[in-house]
Amino acid sequence: MIPSDLAGVPEGAEAPAIIAALRGGDQAEAVWLNGHGGLTFRLPGRHAKWQRGGSVDLGREAERLRWARQYANVPPVVSFTAGDDEQLLVTETIAGTSAVLDPWSGRPHGAARALGAGLRAFHDALPVADCPWTWSTDERIATLADPAERKRLAAADPDPTRIAFYRDLWHTE
Repeated sequence: MIPSDLAGVPEGAEAPAIIAALRGGDQAEAVWLNGHGGLTFRLPGRHAKWQRGGSVDLGREAERLRWARQYANVPPVVSFTAGDDEQLLVTETIAGTSAVLDPWSGRPHGAARALGAGLRAFHDALPVADCPWTWSTDERIATLADPAERKRLAAADPDPTRIAFYRDLWHTE
């Protein structure tokens, strides 16, 4: 089971107005709550990810999905919208069952193996040399070296332990 303070299946979450206004929005079912308060809803034939604020950049996620779609079975992007204080990424639904739902939720070892195999297949399908993004240590450290980015990351992180870690690591207020 996923710790409730990290992410998981939301209970009783209502669709924000931007989701309710979508075609099929009256049938929106909350299926995921991320660690930053963002919600994913299942709609007929689609999924809609909603995020308040900028703690998660759904626009970058849309770019990556569009690129990866050339090589792997990832959800096709239907639309991306960013407003003053919210973002919305709508994708087509692809076949599969979330690892946080039955039958996987009761089989954590099997779920972990299946997720690992899926991630391995996904990464093997992508042409790493042609990938327009990196996750190098140097780039991540450079990002954290920027005081504004450190402040944004610390403010976006809901875990007070990690906020203290950021503050202590960079000796910032």
